[in-house]
Amino acid sequence: MNIKRFVIGAIVLPVFILNAAVHSEALFRGEAFIEGAERSEPRLIQTNKVETKNDSLILTHYFHYPNGILYAMDRVVLVNNKPMKNRLDFFEIDESSIMECKGDKVELTYRHHENVKTALRELQEPLICAPLQQKMIEERYEELLRGDEIHFYIFASEILRLVDMKVKRIEHSEYGRPGVMVLEMRPKSILIKWLVGKTYYLVDLKTRRLLELHGFSTMRQCVDEKWEYVNMDFYYSYK
Repeated sequence: MNIKRFVIGAIVLPVFILNAAVHSEALFRGEAFIEGAERSEPRLIQTNKVETKNDSLILTHYFHYPNGILYAMDRVVLVNNKPMKNRLDFFEIDESSIMECKGDKVELTYRHHENVKTALRELQEPLICAPLQQKMIEERYEELLRGDEIHFYIFASEILRLVDMKVKRIEHSEYGRPGVMVLEMRPKSILIKWLVGKTYYLVDLKTRRLLELHGFSTMRQCVDEKWEYVNMDFYYSYK
């Protein structure tokens, strides 16, 4: 078992609070590169879609190869302004994870090929998933701006548990530049922190939108015929 799969679907993507109200997510295009590589052809292209069906709001993030083949899809369903289900699929790797709220419990499911594991856990709040990314910045912006530390939980798939994470603004960073706020995300657990390192988010101080993401990613890349975890750089533009 590759222990780095523990933090699936959260650190790879900008991760934000799951109990946020329904919002109008801006349409964007993200381009992902291996960390430090030239920004020529991206390894992955990220886009999003917003749908409404009856009393549900569905936010979906797609990750395509430049040739158009779908690599991964991350979807959250909100009912009456309440997030109810999040599913992340990696199609080429044949792997998926599902997090579904059921009252004061959360059902966690992890599948790799034909191997499926499920567990029912106590709901920990705030709980996060990736497609609600912009809402966290909007709702917690003033706290982040003044340097407060924010805590939340993510789904660690292979161990079927919720893991405590934290985000805080940092003043001195290699990614810092005028007009942006740099946020550092890291696990609270020393063990998981040692395994996955830190992730950095760059937020535009005028628009409050996410501009860049740097660091550990669960968007594994095929290296020497093996799927490996690598650090990646994501860059976002908005329509």
